[in-house]
Amino acid sequence: MAPIHLDMSESSNRGLEEGFYPVRVEKIEEGQSKAGNQKLSVRFVVTDGPSAGRSQFDNFTLVKQALWKLNNFLTALGFDKDELASKDFILEPEDLVMRELVIEVRPQKRTMPDGSTQEQNQVKNYYLEDYEYPVEDGDDDGDAVALPPAEVVANVDFDDAIFN
Repeated sequence: MAPIHLDMSESSNRGLEEGFYPVRVEKIEEGQSKAGNQKLSVRFVVTDGPSAGRSQFDNFTLVKQALWKLNNFLTALGFDKDELASKDFILEPEDLVMRELVIEVRPQKRTMPDGSTQEQNQVKNYYLEDYEYPVEDGDDDGDAVALPPAEVVANVDFDDAIFN
């Protein structure tokens, strides 16, 4: 077999940097957690900006004490809060695929099996698709500007845009 020459200079297996990202639910799978509980694994794909096309993953363990997280996720997808409070709520996971929202990614320290700690960026929160999330304005003074809703961002030419 002949050698394959690749430019790997821009490849990375790093997760998303800390921040807010407009995303689409790309894939959702049912599975089982390490503790044996039912879970949903979700793959998000960034839909806009410099990280467009990159992925972020999250899991939802389907046990009573962790359903608050799934509730936040479904609320960000536009599910009715009264419907989510029902004792007979029925979720069709495949209906979530291709839906859009905004996720907030933040670092979280994790203890590894060998006792060491590692920092990984994980989804911290979920927001409606039109959430006006802050972004750095590039002048290093620590302030940020709000982007327009995610559905509008796709139509903005960032080279010509000026945000006040």
